[in-house]
Amino acid sequence: MLLRHACIGLFVLIILLPIIWAGLMSVTASSAILRSSLWPAELDLSFSSYGAVLRRGSALSTNLLNSVWVTLGTVLITTVCSVLAGYALTHLRTRGAALVVMLLVASLFIPTRVVSVIAVWQIQRALGLLNQTWALLLPYSTLSLAVGVLVMRSVFQTIPREIVDAARVDGAGPGRTLVTILLPLVSNGIILVAVASFIAAWGEYAFAAILLDDQSRRTLPVVLGTLGGMIRPGSAALWIVSILPGVLFALTAQRWVSRALVEGIHR
Repeated sequence: MLLRHACIGLFVLIILLPIIWAGLMSVTASSAILRSSLWPAELDLSFSSYGAVLRRGSALSTNLLNSVWVTLGTVLITTVCSVLAGYALTHLRTRGAALVVMLLVASLFIPTRVVSVIAVWQIQRALGLLNQTWALLLPYSTLSLAVGVLVMRSVFQTIPREIVDAARVDGAGPGRTLVTILLPLVSNGIILVAVASFIAAWGEYAFAAILLDDQSRRTLPVVLGTLGGMIRPGSAALWIVSILPGVLFALTAQRWVSRALVEGIHR
């Protein structure tokens, strides 16, 4: 038990230390930024670096809005498709369901984000979708779909088949059964899929950098990647601002995510 808690504490520390360091760097005084010290020796508690980020004007707000609507679109598409596919693979007579599940599981062992970059770029060029912000919805949704479908399939399997059979006997079709009976029972899984797809889309860099050329069409992670190698208070403040939406979204849905994970473990 002690070893388990020590390992958990170590992993939490590994995750939190860069965030804490960036937060301190964002309030470091400019006069102390070049000193050879891991932790800032002089803090600027006026938060002037955050004010500088907010004063960057419409360019940054445009990139932020691009990230927001692309991420929300990805969450919507991924969640809807995952719910429909998970329902079909579990409670409908779907031909080749076992093969589909096997292919989805196999895709998890392939570094899709690495090996598919060139193929996605060629497809987007053939379709005339290069340098179109909304076109990011296609690769973003596809990359998150395998995990979403497997999660929803697992959650749907926790629902007794007798409930679906009783709805069918009462005259409810597949669509009505899903909307009126099953969706309230799988709400935890839906939130889990939404949170996972939100995090994956919000922080995605490779496809946004390759498929978009105009700075005004790019998302916030790409803008962060063009700030240069040197960490300055303004860069750190922008990084903190960029991760806040994902952190707040995950914290808000934490209760439902934990419940969905527990249900999946004890299935």
